[in-house]
Amino acid sequence: MIKTLQKILCGSSTVVGIVVFLASGAGTVWASGDLPVVRIGIVSDGPSAREDSFVDLFRKEIEGVTAGVYDLEFPRGATVDGGWEPDGIAQAVDVLLETADVDLVIAIGVGVASEVCGRDRIAKPVVVPFAFGDCATDCSQNANVRIRPVNIGALMTRDLQAFHETVPFSSVAVLVDPTWPLNCTVVELGRAVAPEGVTVKFISMSVGTSDVSKLLPADSDAVYLMPLLQLREPQLETLVKELTALGLPTFSLLGESEVDRGVLAGMNTKATMAAMARGTALEALDLIEGRETQHSTRVETGGRLTLNMATAQALEFSPSWELLTRARLVHDQGLRRDRPINLKITIDQAVRANLDLAVQDRRVTAGAEDIRQARSNYRPQIDVGLIGAVIDENHAMAAFGQYSRYVAGSLTLTQLIYSDSASGNITIQRDLQKVRELDRQALRFDIARDAVAAYMGVMRSDALIRIRQEQVDLTQANLELAQIRRSVGAAGAAEAYRWQAELATARAGLLEALSFHRQSERRLSRLLNEPLTTRWDMHQPDVATALDALGGADDVALLDTPNGYDHLTSSLVDLTLQRAPELAALDAAISAQARVLTVAQRARYAPLVALKADLNQVLAKDDTGGLDLGDIGDLIPEFDDTSWQVGVQAGLPLVTGGANKAQRIKAQEELFALQTDSINAREKLGQRTLAALDAATASWSTISLREQAADASARTQELVRDAYARGAASIIDLLDVQNKALSSELAAVTAVYDFLDDWAEVQRAVAGFPQTESLDPVYRQLMPLPDGRGLDQP
Repeated sequence: MIKTLQKILCGSSTVVGIVVFLASGAGTVWASGDLPVVRIGIVSDGPSAREDSFVDLFRKEIEGVTAGVYDLEFPRGATVDGGWEPDGIAQAVDVLLETADVDLVIAIGVGVASEVCGRDRIAKPVVVPFAFGDCATDCSQNANVRIRPVNIGALMTRDLQAFHETVPFSSVAVLVDPTWPLNCTVVELGRAVAPEGVTVKFISMSVGTSDVSKLLPADSDAVYLMPLLQLREPQLETLVKELTALGLPTFSLLGESEVDRGVLAGMNTKATMAAMARGTALEALDLIEGRETQHSTRVETGGRLTLNMATAQALEFSPSWELLTRARLVHDQGLRRDRPINLKITIDQAVRANLDLAVQDRRVTAGAEDIRQARSNYRPQIDVGLIGAVIDENHAMAAFGQYSRYVAGSLTLTQLIYSDSASGNITIQRDLQKVRELDRQALRFDIARDAVAAYMGVMRSDALIRIRQEQVDLTQANLELAQIRRSVGAAGAAEAYRWQAELATARAGLLEALSFHRQSERRLSRLLNEPLTTRWDMHQPDVATALDALGGADDVALLDTPNGYDHLTSSLVDLTLQRAPELAALDAAISAQARVLTVAQRARYAPLVALKADLNQVLAKDDTGGLDLGDIGDLIPEFDDTSWQVGVQAGLPLVTGGANKAQRIKAQEELFALQTDSINAREKLGQRTLAALDAATASWSTISLREQAADASARTQELVRDAYARGAASIIDLLDVQNKALSSELAAVTAVYDFLDDWAEVQRAVAGFPQTESLDPVYRQLMPLPDGRGLDQP
C-alpha cells in the first residue's frame, strides 16, 4: 500500500532541493461506503496569486497516493487561507482545527507553519510541509504534527554560493513576504548563509510596494527572492524587470519557474515542489493509517542552476563557457539567428557570390584576350621609329660630305599573309578558352556541392548541440538519482563520483559541439561571401523541398528497389559521361594539343609569308662636318631625304638544330597523355558516380531504420533507468544504454542530412544542380568584389 521512498523519488527525472518527510502518527478516520472516507482541510498563508497553486499541487499528490485505498473528500469551506496576515492565519488555523468535518489538516506556508508550531496543543492531525528548521525548532514536540523542518539555512547557503559564483556581489538583499516568521532571527541567519565577504540583509515586501528601489539598502548589488506567493505572475515579472533595470542580478529560491519569468538564476527545478508534495502525501497516508513515519530519511540534492539568458543580456552579463554548459539555459540567445536561409538560397548565392568563382571569372575574361591577341597577328602592324645620329668622319667622307649629323623618322607596315603557326594559335586559344570556361563550370558544380555540405554541416552541428545538451541534462538527472540512491543506502559514493565524471565529460562534449557549430557557420559564410561572424537561421530541410533545390527528385524514387538501383547505375553513368564538364574540358584540351602537333609537323614546309613596306624621312641634318669636294661636288647627285620600299617576304626554316623534331615529339607525347587522361577520367568519373549512388542508396534506405533504432534505444534506456532506480541494474548498464540511446538519436536526427549530402554528391557527379546555369550579367555587375568593383568591371 505504501510506496517506497525510492519509488516515489523516481517518479521525477530530476529532484532538486528539499524533500520533507514527517515523523509522527495518528489514527485512521473511517466512514461507510466501499472505501473509507477521509476528509481533508487545507490552510495556507493567503490566497494563491499564481496559476501553479501549491494547494492544487498538494491535493493532486495526496489523491494520487491514496487512490484505490481511500475516498478523499475536500469539504466545502475546508480550504481556507489567512489573507497573508498573522491574525488571519491564526483564525484560519482555528477554523480547520475546530471543524468537525475535517479529519486531517494540511498546513501550507511559512506563516501557518509558524502558527501551528507555536501552539502548545494540537487536537487534530496536521501535516506541515513548509516549516523552516531555522525558525521553528520546537514544532516537533507536538505529537499530532508530522514535520521535518526544512533547513532554510542550508538551502540559502547553497543558493547564495551558486549566485555568488555566477555573478560576484558584496551585498545581497533577501526579499521576503510579510508572513515571514517573527521568531526567525534574520540577522544571525544572514550571517550563517552569507558567502565569504558578502553581507545578507532581509527585506519584507508587501503587495502594494510601488517603488522597490526605496526598500533596498543603498549598497545592495544583488537580490535574492524568497517565495513571494502573494504576487501574481505579472506583478512578479514587473518586480523582476524593475530590479533588472536597476542593474541588479536576481536569484530565486523557487528556481526554474521564476527564472522562466525573468529572474536571472535559480537552483531548484519544478520537480522540487512536486517531490515535496509527494513526501507530504506519504505523511498524510501514514497519519491516516496510524503508522509511525516510514520516511524519516531526508534527501537533499545539489540542484542544477537555471539561467535566463535574456536577463543576462539585459544586465550585460556574459556567462563563462563553463557556466553555460553547467546551467540549464532559458530564453537562450547564445546561438542567435541573424540571417534566415534555406537550401535553395544557399546554393543559388554560392554559385553567384563565391569569391573562388569570382577569381575564375576573371581568368576566363583574361583568357578571352588571348584569342584577340592571336587574331591580331593577321591584322596590319604599323611601327613608327625615330633616330638621331652623328656620323663619324670616315663615313661622312664616304657619303661625299652630304651630312655628318641628322635626325630621321621611319614608318613600317607589315601584313601577315600566311603563317600556319599564327593560324593554329587562333584555333588553339579558342580551345584553351573553352577549357577555362568548362573549368569554371566544374568549379560552379564544386561550389554548389560544397554549399550543400556546409549547409548540412550547420544542421548537423545544431543537432549535435541538442544531443549533447540532452546528454548533459540526462547525466545531471542520473547524478541526482545516484545521490538519492546513496542517501537511502542503495548506492555508494563511488557511483555518484562516476556520474560526476560522466557529467564533466558530457559538458566538455557540449563545448566541443558549440565550437564545431561556429566553425560550420563560418565555413558556410565564406562560401557565400558573407561576414564570417554571420549567425544563420537555418530552415529545416524536408526531403521533397531539398530535392527541388538539388535536382533529380524523380530518380530518388528508384532507390527503393534493386531494379531501380540497377537502372540508375547505367543511366547516371551515361549522364555523367555526357554532361561532365571535366570530360568536355579534356576534349577541348585534346583539340588544342592536336593543333599544336599539326603546327609542329607543318613547320618544315609551311613558309611564313608577309608583305612589308618601309618609309624613311630625314627630318633634320647638319653637313658642317662633311668633306668639301670642290667642283666635283656638283657632279655627285644629292641624296633625297625621303626613301621607301615595298616587298613580299617569305621564310622557311631549313636547319633548326633538331628543334623542330623535338617540338613534334613533345607535341605528340602530350597529345597521347591527354588522350590517356581522358580515358582515365571517364573511368574515374563513372566510378565517382557509382560510389555516390551507393552512398545515397544506403543513406536513403537507413533513414527509417535509424528512426526505429533511436526509438528502441530510447525505450531501452527508460527501462534500464527504471531498473537502475530500483537497484536492479548497475551504473555500467545504464551508461551503456544511455550512450547507445544518444548516439542512436543523433544518427536518426542526422539521417536526412546524410542522405541529402550524399545525393548532392550524386548531382555533382552528373552535373545536375539546377542553380549552376550561366549567371545574369546584370546581376554580376551588382555583385561587389572586395575593392568595390562589380564582377564585370575592369
